[in-house]
Order: sequence, then structure tokens, then C-alpha cells
Amino acid sequence: LPMLQAAQRWRYLRKRPAYNSLPYARQVAKDLTTVATTLENNGYKVVVEDNTLYGFKGLFSRFAPIGVHFSLLLIIAGATVGGLCGAKGDVMIPEGQAFLLGPALTRAGPLAGKLLPQTVVNVNNFRIDYSDEGKIEQFYSDLSVLEGVLDNQEREVAREIIYVNKPLRYKGVTVYQTDWGITGLKVRVRPVAEVPELGVTAKPEELADLPTYKMVRLPGQGQSWGAFIPNPKQAPEDMMRVRPAGIT
Repeated sequence: LPMLQAAQRWRYLRKRPAYNSLPYARQVAKDLTTVATTLENNGYKVVVEDNTLYGFKGLFSRFAPIGVHFSLLLIIAGATVGGLCGAKGDVMIPEGQAFLLGPALTRAGPLAGKLLPQTVVNVNNFRIDYSDEGKIEQFYSDLSVLEGVLDNQEREVAREIIYVNKPLRYKGVTVYQTDWGITGLKVRVRPVAEVPELGVTAKPEELADLPTYKMVRLPGQGQSWGAFIPNPKQAPEDMMRVRPAGIT
């Protein structure tokens, strides 16, 4: 390699002004043999020619640009293969629910293989670890891969707790954890007793799902979500014409 061959050529300084121009030019009252021994003990490769000494180390750093360019070629090759043969997609799944892996993926190229149309991934659990300062340190998702669900022969074929930089891999598909959020609130509505004199009829206990919305994050504060509980006495057609009534 030309760069390596150039680095191996010895270049001796012959004139005093050239020595004085060095960043650490010093005069030492020692012979070249003593200086050479000191340099070798400190990891230098030393070459002595006549009354001139040349020492160097770190020659392997000359290979660094070669490694960088080789890495770029690998990245380009990987992106090309992924673009032709891969598939990708993203989906937000609440804790305790599942999704079909195949329909969640979109073919990225004409050579993409089978997309596992009957494979199901279930989110068993989700948790967040916080630091003493209240900041998020890590969040984890407990995932199960299920086969035979559509045929009523459900069986768990893989299970993994994933977190940042530790994905789930199954049959060529890699499942990463990219984001998290609050998708909704479940509100348990207490049963209502019948009060005939007030015109109140009895109602059983209900479980209501309320969608949540990510709020604007203020500087120095954590992320917030909001939900809206509509007023049951307001007719749906009135909510389209006037401001909805309820609790935020």
C-alpha cells in the first residue's frame, strides 16, 4: 500500500534549524546509545544510522483510514441487501395485547422473503427503570412469539425481554424497541343505584377506554399526557356544533 510504504521510509533531519523547528526540540547530554535504549523502553522503534537516530511508534495507525473505508463499503453493501431483500414496519402495541408480525411489515424490495403471516407477537409486560433523579434509565418489553394462534393450536416458540440495543430475533426478523407512550386510560365506572324519585335508573359497573394525547413537553419537565372525559348529558350532535363539555 502506498500510504504504508511512505510511512516506512526513514526521514532524517540533517540540519540544526530543522531540529529546532520540532515541537519538542531539546538538547540532551547523552550518547545515542543511551537515548536509543530509553526510547525502546518506552515502546519506540529505533533506527540508528551514523550519528543520526530515528524513533517512531504508532505505525499501525496508518491502517486506520483503510479500516474506515472498508467499513463504509460494508455499510453500503448492507444497505443495498436490506433495500432489495428486507422488510420493515412499526406498530404501537399496548401492554397485554398482540399483533400479527407479517401484516406489520412492508416489503422494502422486490427480493423480500416470506413475511411470517401467521406469526403473532404478544407484549406480556412493559416496565421502565428510573434513576434517583427521576430520569429514564432503561425501558423493557417482555415479548412472546406465538405460532398456531390462527389454527387454535397456540404455542410459544420464543420469548425475550428486549431493551435498547437488545432486540428480539426470530426467523430473520429483528424486533426493536424504538419508542413508548401512553395509548389510553381504562376507567372503571362504579355501578349506579336506582333512585326513582330523582329519575335515576340503575346502571351496572362499566369499564371505559379513554384515548390519551401527548402534550407539548416544556423545558425542564417530563413528558405529560392528557385525556378527556365527555359529559354524558351532552348529545353527540351538540359536540359537533359547540365546544365539547367534559373533564380534561
